[in-house]
Amino acid sequence: MSEFAKDLVGAARRVAEGSGQARRWVEEVRASAVSVANEAHGLRAATRRSENLARKLIGAAGRRNCVGVFGPSQAGKSYLVSALARSRSSSLTADFGRERRDFLTEINPPGDRESTGLVTRFTVHRDGPVDPDHPVELRLLSETDLVKILANSFLSDFDPNNMTVKLPDEAEIRQVLATAEAEAAGTPAAHLDEIALYDLGEYFQRNFAARIRALDNTDYWEGVIRHAARLTLAGRARLFAMLWGNLGAFTDLFLTLAGALERLSHAPDARAALTALVPRETSIIDVEVLKRGLGTPEDARDLVSVRPLAGGTPGIPVALPRATLTALVAELKIVMADTPWPFFQHTDLLDFPGARSRLKLPCLPSDDGEKTAQVRELLLRGKIAYLFQRFTEERELTAMLLCMPPSTAEVKDLAPMVRGWIDVTHGATPEARARARTALFLMLTKFDLEFVEKGGETAESRRGKWDRRLGASFLELYGKDGWPENWDGKPFANTLFLRNPGMKQLHLMDYVDQQRLVEAGPSAAQADVIAEYRAAFENSPLCARHVADRGIVWDAAFKPNDGGVTFLVERLNAVLDPALKEAQIRQRLQEEAAHLEASLKRFYHADDDASRREREQALNATRVRLNQAMKPTDYTLFGHLLERLQVREATAREIFLNAAALKLDRLAPAPAEVPPPVPDDDPWGAPAAAPAEAPPAARRPPPDRPAVFAEQVMNHWTEHLRALSQDAGLLARLGLPAAALDDLVQEVIVGAHRRGLGDAIAEGVRAQVQAAHTRWDDVVDRAVGIAMMRLNDYVACLGFAELDEAARPGFPEAPQPRARAIFTPPPVPAGLPPLDGRRLPMERDRFIDWGVAFRQLGLDNVSFAGGREIGEAHNRALGEILATIAIAQPTPITA
Repeated sequence: MSEFAKDLVGAARRVAEGSGQARRWVEEVRASAVSVANEAHGLRAATRRSENLARKLIGAAGRRNCVGVFGPSQAGKSYLVSALARSRSSSLTADFGRERRDFLTEINPPGDRESTGLVTRFTVHRDGPVDPDHPVELRLLSETDLVKILANSFLSDFDPNNMTVKLPDEAEIRQVLATAEAEAAGTPAAHLDEIALYDLGEYFQRNFAARIRALDNTDYWEGVIRHAARLTLAGRARLFAMLWGNLGAFTDLFLTLAGALERLSHAPDARAALTALVPRETSIIDVEVLKRGLGTPEDARDLVSVRPLAGGTPGIPVALPRATLTALVAELKIVMADTPWPFFQHTDLLDFPGARSRLKLPCLPSDDGEKTAQVRELLLRGKIAYLFQRFTEERELTAMLLCMPPSTAEVKDLAPMVRGWIDVTHGATPEARARARTALFLMLTKFDLEFVEKGGETAESRRGKWDRRLGASFLELYGKDGWPENWDGKPFANTLFLRNPGMKQLHLMDYVDQQRLVEAGPSAAQADVIAEYRAAFENSPLCARHVADRGIVWDAAFKPNDGGVTFLVERLNAVLDPALKEAQIRQRLQEEAAHLEASLKRFYHADDDASRREREQALNATRVRLNQAMKPTDYTLFGHLLERLQVREATAREIFLNAAALKLDRLAPAPAEVPPPVPDDDPWGAPAAAPAEAPPAARRPPPDRPAVFAEQVMNHWTEHLRALSQDAGLLARLGLPAAALDDLVQEVIVGAHRRGLGDAIAEGVRAQVQAAHTRWDDVVDRAVGIAMMRLNDYVACLGFAELDEAARPGFPEAPQPRARAIFTPPPVPAGLPPLDGRRLPMERDRFIDWGVAFRQLGLDNVSFAGGREIGEAHNRALGEILATIAIAQPTPITA
């Protein structure tokens, strides 16, 4: 590991440690600081997200570059992998210490079918000594990986429009959570800590948000974090079964596989006997082993010795059924006896199983045998899809060779998978991608098939050949995501052809030795046709956009006995150096550290006059920016902005039902809402004097149910507001930069806390419950109405409409003479008002009043916010946490 990689690992560890410290700080301070309590949920999520990412970056920084070969099934990936993993003069030999085996003839399954259900890592590096009895190096799935795989299959392979499997409703989910809470006992399982369980929820919210709303509405993910680690395996299976529709066959499969992981002590790595791979007819690489044997009596007798490895320490060998082991392996490491290309000194090659289309089933078959076979197939499809997602999240893929065949891709899930990898490694925007080396290679495979003419070809059809190929292999599938046409300000153009010389191509190539497929060069007999196709390629405007160096790319594909591999390696060498992965990790670590710092810093009080003046100036700047965004549309978009700042009835109702299901004796004290003041905007006037500082909040007693409901409503509302600046569509419609909307939201949240909005909601609901003399569950409409009225009225007038007119700010603002109080209705005309062809500027007047209110709200916030209710010791502790996170940004390198 390089010194810079060691620095990265240390920096990521400090972010992880700082995240954990921040979470403990939030839990401690929320008991006495209402501002922290009202954002506790969002702060917990931010610290968990940062710690989760930091853990993954720690692992990624300690591993070598990886170039991954990926694409749909039967896309020509196997040839590319074999061409990169061996030299032309030798076979691909796997080194197992005392033994060496020919990978292609002794280990890899025969035939041209899609045969693997795991990732194969080809490397020249051996990490640690070889166990002679267990020389096969494996990385295993975790228990949460199994949950993701089974649920991925359920949510992707069953047709949501026609499935007959009953999805769990909210009442069923709440009942399962209540049962889990009652059964949770004992010491938490070490492999299911808070971050591992948070990662589970984050995976589904990122990939299946539209399908899991019932789980989100019932606070299922917090229930999983609170209880799963203290349940038995059977109890966890019942809790996790909500994610796969409570299908009994899936639950049984989970119990089988998770039970095997328990026998391996949930080790992330393992070493297996060589019998796991040879003979190749029963190799764990072959998915047929899983499909024909998982769970059968025959498989229970076909055992493979596996030694778990945790933290580099070998455990006691365990005998596992072969098909079970096949299902549990995420990665097989093959140490190559030779170094076929120089880049292997610092880069490993990852061979991914081919992506497959999803099945869209209505239900499982009723026949037991058919059901068993179908469940195994579903496990395989879920696993194949998930492995790419896992390796993307773990930052394993530094570069990708995306293999696309000539036909239109049927695997529609490919597009979001590739886009996810691009976002992680290069950036989600053209601006971010312009700062990174392009490590995505579009490989148009089976190049020779483009020259197979079936009769009826014309000069016109030949001219359109390559446009059709780009459309079918690239633009039709990926074009809707935008990056093909705008990669870094220019179209994506890192496209290459790949031809397999191992296939006889008499229509395209001449041979020195036809029997042994030794090529001499392009076919002389077909020279005119080849020239015609080349002219079509080089003269195509579409190819000019998406293929750089077209002449070189064409010549490389025709290189005898090569087919474009050497040219690809030259391109790879320009990208694949150790600094590439380190630069990718460094950038992501810095982004996350800055994000976490911003979430916490608003509670830190620096207490200096310069800081106060800066905040006042920033407040005025935000109001000006808001006016600039609203004015071009005559302020008609202002109503849309206010609507997005409000809480929805359905959301408040779900929060109420969740509060009704909670056991109060397990809850922490509840509060109201607060964030820090940030820069804003001013077309109205000079800043006014700030009011007196609010007194610090006293420690509060344990909450009753109205207080719990109010706190959760405020938490949700705060998170909702803070997420608005991430909504690219909203920002584009409003014409506001994210920073300006962040600043506006900041003042609105601080003002809500300062005015005790959460306490007002709790008091109003409490009074209704007492007056109704009825059960808590029966006042849902009244409670929701109170919460919405309080919150949405506050958004509309920022709390000033409740004041007498004399106590409200006026317009125009000082030093101009005051003409009226804001939010004063216009006078009622004595008779019919005259009509002069111009409508009254009602939107503008409303916006001006709201702008005056916003300015005064921000000025009032200046003296109140900044951590005044947070004691000196807690404030100092927060400063130390911020320092820990801030030093996690290593010195940039030239990548």
